[in-house]
Amino acid sequence: MSKQKEYSPVKISKSQATDLALVISRMQKNADQVEKNILRSEELLALDTERDGKNLPLIHQKVNTDNLAEAEGLLKDLFMDVDKSKRLQHPQATEIERDVRNLHDRWAKDCATYRELYGQVQDLEPTQKIDWGPLLDEKLKKLNSEVYGPNLPDVEKQIAAHNILHQAIEAYSAQLNPSTTSSQEQYATLKDKYAKLFESSQQRRIHLASLYEYMQSCSKELAYLSGQKERILQRDWSDRMVDPPGIRMEYEKFKNNGLLAHENEINQLQAEGDRLVEMKHPGSPTIKAHRDTVQAEWQDFLNLCLAQETHLDNIEDYKKFQLDAETLSKSLERLISTLDPKTLSDKSNPEVLLALEGDEPAVKRNEQRLAALRELSSNVVPLKLRRIQPTKPTTVVSLCDWKDEEDTVRRGETLNLKSNFDNKNWELLSSSGKTRTLPGVCFMIPPPDAEALEKVNRYRV
Repeated sequence: MSKQKEYSPVKISKSQATDLALVISRMQKNADQVEKNILRSEELLALDTERDGKNLPLIHQKVNTDNLAEAEGLLKDLFMDVDKSKRLQHPQATEIERDVRNLHDRWAKDCATYRELYGQVQDLEPTQKIDWGPLLDEKLKKLNSEVYGPNLPDVEKQIAAHNILHQAIEAYSAQLNPSTTSSQEQYATLKDKYAKLFESSQQRRIHLASLYEYMQSCSKELAYLSGQKERILQRDWSDRMVDPPGIRMEYEKFKNNGLLAHENEINQLQAEGDRLVEMKHPGSPTIKAHRDTVQAEWQDFLNLCLAQETHLDNIEDYKKFQLDAETLSKSLERLISTLDPKTLSDKSNPEVLLALEGDEPAVKRNEQRLAALRELSSNVVPLKLRRIQPTKPTTVVSLCDWKDEEDTVRRGETLNLKSNFDNKNWELLSSSGKTRTLPGVCFMIPPPDAEALEKVNRYRV
């Protein structure tokens, strides 16, 4: 990935585009520096190789050491960013990975030249052999002790580090030959040992890739659920709720379209997690943790949806009562005005009778309105109390099950409201007197609404 190659992000969401732009910018900068380090190392290695041929002192070892060490660190970062570019769906992720691997191959070649040049000792016999046995054992031991996870950033680092290790293991294949061993029998034994090491390395690559893909899918769903839960938890469910019709419309749209899609996604994640665990994936503890977290978050979200639906119904009943009460009030005012003695005094008896007969249907309608309003008033939830600090014992009822690190509540459980100063988290008292802090959205203050009853009792038809 040189300066001549510029990679542009794919058109995605704004936040993803921002992340991807930062990743690509960082990769371009790191790749350019690796390129410079490699070119400088190749230049100085060539100069020292020439000096070695003339039996002159080798004067560039320190600079080459620093350059190649810096390039190694940057290559690890590049491999990590390659995986991020794949996750963020860059359209040229494959090409980017190929460029990074090419840089790594050039770096590995320079490292081999470095070892050959500076590793020489004057009295070293040309027949000295590489001690392959301990080297391969140490690499295999390192592979077998590697962990998986537990978090997504950890896996990203593990993938980047293993890419470097796997490249080195692949390079052993060309280096391991009969001339580097003491006998054909030892060579055959080492080839078998190398094959096991290579297979273990391949398996770790596969396992890390499948773990990363699964964790990424879980993280995506968890991010969605967390955002949706927070919206419900933070919303004001009192009589001052903003745009109830809009929220109802959004919720119904989700129930009819989004709910099934997310339920399918959750089921797929559960099935995939179970499959990986049954296959004895080495990252099973991490897989189980993510699988169970997704299921728990999904259940919490469904519980909040249940509470949300009840709140929306309560608000609609509250608004309907207020509207019907206002309609009745205005109709009664008109009737009172029509039957005002001052108005009737200017009319003849036939006119008065005609007026009274004309108002009779309105009187009957208002009687019906009042009866309906009286029935509705007994079911109106006192929404205003959700935003007013309680001055007397106030019973609340749980609308759903809820469980968090601090407490648990079951649907239908009754508690006493101690404080609703924090709209999101209410302080409640159990029957045993224990103070509990739970999301306010999980509770409603049950009917009747004293103001609604008082309003109905004021009307006379």
